[in-house]
Amino acid sequence: MYHLQHRFVTLLAGALVPVILLHGGTWTTGAGMNQSRDRFSGVVLPNGKVLVAGDWPAASSAELYDPAQNFWALTGNMLQGRSMFRAALLSTGEVLAAGGYTGTFPTAKSELYNPNTGSWSATGNLNVARCNYVLAVLPNGKILVAGGATSERFLGVTTSAELYDPTAGVWTRTGSMNHARQSATATVLPNGDVLVVGGTQHFVSMCGIVFCETTRVLAEAELFK
Repeated sequence: MYHLQHRFVTLLAGALVPVILLHGGTWTTGAGMNQSRDRFSGVVLPNGKVLVAGDWPAASSAELYDPAQNFWALTGNMLQGRSMFRAALLSTGEVLAAGGYTGTFPTAKSELYNPNTGSWSATGNLNVARCNYVLAVLPNGKILVAGGATSERFLGVTTSAELYDPTAGVWTRTGSMNHARQSATATVLPNGDVLVVGGTQHFVSMCGIVFCETTRVLAEAELFK
């Protein structure tokens, strides 16, 4: 099931001052980041700090939030400026940042953040350049990515999926999804399966003498086993 809607809006970049959820269900204002960010990624590190990186349309900057001090500090820049990507904490304690949007096209480049040195290093590239995909950390420690946009204006949406092996540092293709999608969610279930739901597909058609972009919003769900 799905519905159609026409897309004629421009998304605006921006970021809110971070907030902390306190016990009792109330919010209080926390320290602001050093840089406003939109469509970036964040991960909780083993030491309790939070790493955030990237910004729309493409930025390489990264910073760390220290909950104990309520303070943000800059850390090493990514090798590739990017937005609309996912980051994942690996079993090694490193953070994987894969794919994303470079301001022009999706990228296949992947890299690793080392919390001990505060620096990034290259790792194996994705087989398919993609942004706005889903990511899941599997029980065996491998990283699953699936779907996403593969073209300049996010119109080429893919069904492809691949797995990252932290030990080997390489991506290998795995079974494709039944539905091409981006902007979906992926959830690891208690039995180890990954549930992927929702998302969108984009199409271009003629509206008189101009091109119109149409968004198809999905209700379909599927499982990766």
